[in-house]
Amino acid sequence: LEFESQYFRDKEPGGIYESSPGLTDRNGGRFAMIKVTQMYDSRNSNVFPTQGLYARARFGLAPNIFGGDSFKGTLFTADVRKFQSLTKNLVWGNQVVFESVSSPNPLPFYVLRQMGSDELMRGYYMGRFRDKNYLAFQSELRWRFSERFGIVAFGGTGTVYGKQSFSTDRLKPNYGIGGRFFFDLDKNLAVRFDYGLGEKPVGEKRISGFYIAVSEAF
Repeated sequence: LEFESQYFRDKEPGGIYESSPGLTDRNGGRFAMIKVTQMYDSRNSNVFPTQGLYARARFGLAPNIFGGDSFKGTLFTADVRKFQSLTKNLVWGNQVVFESVSSPNPLPFYVLRQMGSDELMRGYYMGRFRDKNYLAFQSELRWRFSERFGIVAFGGTGTVYGKQSFSTDRLKPNYGIGGRFFFDLDKNLAVRFDYGLGEKPVGEKRISGFYIAVSEAF
C-alpha cells in the first residue's frame, strides 16, 4: 500500500513553473495506491550476483479517493536482470526496465515516469525527462581483480515517451566507468564510485553525473 502527498510552490518568479499553467495538479495532490508484486529470483547473491536471473512485475491501482485533479489510474512496472560469470573474476550483467502509468484523466506531472538515477541511466538526473512510459536497458562488465577492489564499464540506452510516440530515434545513450572498494568481504558489500555520461543537448555540455553509493547499481 502506497500513499503520497505532494505540495509544490514556485521560488523563481517568471520561471518554467510559473509559465506552465497547464500542468495538471501543479500545486500538488494526494493519492493512495494498492500494489501487487510477483517476483522470481535465482541469483546466487542479492548484493554481488555472479549468476542467475531476477524478474519482478508490479501492478498498482489508485482509486478515486481524493477527487479533484489528484491521480487516479494504474501503474505497471517490470524489471528483469540477468547475470553470468565469463571468467572467475569477470561478471556480465544486463537489465531491462519498463514503467507505464495511465489514467482516464490528464496525469499530474509528479506521477509521470522519470528517467535517470544512480542505478539506471546513470549520468541523467531524475526528473529532467519524464512521460507516461519509461523504457531502459543497461549492460555492465564487472572485473573484480582483487578481494578488495574492482572496476566496471557500463553502457545502455533508454527513453520516456507518450502513449503512441515510442521511436528508436528517441533513445538516449548512456555509458561510463566505475570503481569498487569491498569493505565487507563476508557479505561482498562494496562502495561504488560511478561516472556516467549521456547525450549532449544543443547549446549545453554533455550530460553527466558522478555517484557514490553502497552496493551495485543492479
